[in-house]
Order: sequence, then structure tokens, then C-alpha cells
Amino acid sequence: MSSDSNAVLRFAGAAEVADVAGATLVLTTTDTQYGAATVGVYSLVARRPEYLPKTTGLAADFPLDDGIAAHPDVFMATRFDGTDWCEGFTGCNGSANDSVRLTTDAEAAEEGFDPLDGTALRVHYFPGGLSATSQQYNFLTAGDGEQEEVYFRYYLRFGLDFVPIVDGGKMPGIATDDSYCGSGGSPSDGKCGWSLRGSFKIAMSPDNPLYPRQVVGTYAYHGKMTGDYGDPWRWQQYGLAAIELGQWVCIEQHVKMNTPGVDDGVFEVWIDGHPALVKTDVFLRDVPPYDLAGDLAVHRMWGNHYHGGTNPTTVPLTLFMDNVVIAKSRIGCTEGL
Repeated sequence: MSSDSNAVLRFAGAAEVADVAGATLVLTTTDTQYGAATVGVYSLVARRPEYLPKTTGLAADFPLDDGIAAHPDVFMATRFDGTDWCEGFTGCNGSANDSVRLTTDAEAAEEGFDPLDGTALRVHYFPGGLSATSQQYNFLTAGDGEQEEVYFRYYLRFGLDFVPIVDGGKMPGIATDDSYCGSGGSPSDGKCGWSLRGSFKIAMSPDNPLYPRQVVGTYAYHGKMTGDYGDPWRWQQYGLAAIELGQWVCIEQHVKMNTPGVDDGVFEVWIDGHPALVKTDVFLRDVPPYDLAGDLAVHRMWGNHYHGGTNPTTVPLTLFMDNVVIAKSRIGCTEGL
């Protein structure tokens, strides 16, 4: 538990509330306990996303993302419909064992795939593996220069087999040049690098009423981190980040750089157009322009799919990606789907 999260205790098999005459909850602290907490009894009402405000962006004018790449605010866009799935990225890699390829509904139907729009990118973890694939769009390589603000949207679908039982892992996000620090156990300090990759969690218990949904969030190497490894930033608003397997979701992330030395950076996430995380006090850099690794502005979209940690998966895991867009203004989810 931390100061920015809440917890609810659920008692499986409990009688109806009207039949309960009394109950006692005993809480015991440890010698590492600090701070205060509030305990209460509440009636929980799940607020469904359809009742939440849904925001849109430039994609509203481009059904199925058709023609969106020509918009002046768009750096790149791909629907994974070409023969070369790397098209549009400045760099990508897979492996020779079919861990990443374009797929159709007939080829992956048993994995719970249904096309979003034509073909999609199938990403597969084989048992014993750590890395499935990594692609990136590097703004410097593309000739766009470092960016102070970037929006990145993609569609994600977890296969029916995506139940990681060993560890969680990393997914696509936004980063600077992390050659000096900012990933892989090299902590950020605001002077050498940062990264805000997505993340997936180890599978929840089968006893959980949300099982086997997959919980996603951000794995953050930022300038105010205190440990050697990234901090988990939960996409916890309204339960949006507990994603059903075999269902397409629209994920959009937004980074606005902080003023060097000031906690005023912005990081936001939307799922299917609904706000899942809003942070306005992000600290990513504490250096003037072009100190060490540039000015630590946004260098790339990092399309990383990685299991762990250091422990490889023991079971096959499959997910699908489609309709990637990177832009300098709000993108939103594509219409027509």
C-alpha cells in the first residue's frame, strides 16, 4: 500500500449484509508501519466507463485511421496492413522463432483474436523467453528533433492465453535516451535519462472475481524515484486498467516535459477515451538543454514487450497490437470500430 492508492477487503462467501448481526476486523501493524490510514465501512458502487466522460482527439476526423498519417500533427501512423510490419518505425526487431508477425483472424482465432481492422501485429512469448519484440520511433532518427510533448496511442488485445504466472512485464511507452540511466536497474536522477513504459502484472488469483483480466499500468523511471528499479504508476481510475482478455482496448499516453528542476511535468493515460491516470507533478529532468544526454526531452516511442524482471515465462503468452499513432496533439480513439 502507498499514499496514492486505496484498498478494499472482500470476504468471499459472506452472507447477505442484511443477515449479518455483527463483525470484527482486527488489523495488526508491523515495525515498519508509518503514517496514518483511514478505515471505514462503505457501500461500493462500481462506476461503469459508459457513464464516464469520453474525450476525443484528431482521430475523430479519420474513421479507421484512414489518412491520419497526413495530418500535420502526426509523426507516424501504422495500421499493420503492409507486408513489412516494421514500416513506419525507425527501428524494430523480432526473432526467427515467429514471436512477432502480422496475423489475420483465421491464423490466430484459437488465441482469441478478432481483427480490429484488417491484419494486426501478433506478439508471442514462448516458454523460456523474456523478450518478445521491441520497436521504436526515434524522433531524432526520423529528423523530427527532440520533443517537449508527445501523444502515443495504440490498440491492444490480450490473447486468451495471456495469464502470466511467473512475473509481470513491460509494454509500449515513451522515453528519452536511456543509454546512461533510466531502465534496467539504472535509476533516474533527473540528469541522465528516464522512461515511462507500460506494464502488465502477474496474473491475479483465480479466486479474484475479476480473474483472468489483466492489470496494466506504467513502469516509471523518473527523477524522484528512490529505488534502483522503476516505480509502478497504477492506471487505477474507475477500474479501467483491469482489461478483459480477448477484447480490443484503445490506450493513449501523453507526456509533457517538466521545466528543468521543477515538478510540473504531465503524464496522462486514457483507456477507450476515458481518463485512467492523470499526473501533473512529474519530475523527469533537472538539467539545462544539451547537458550529457541532450536535454532529456522525449526521444522515442518505445514499443517494448518484455517478460520480467529476469524470470522467463513458463507458459505461452500472446497479445496483439494495431493502429499505432504518434502525434504532437491529442489523438483519441478511431471512429468506425
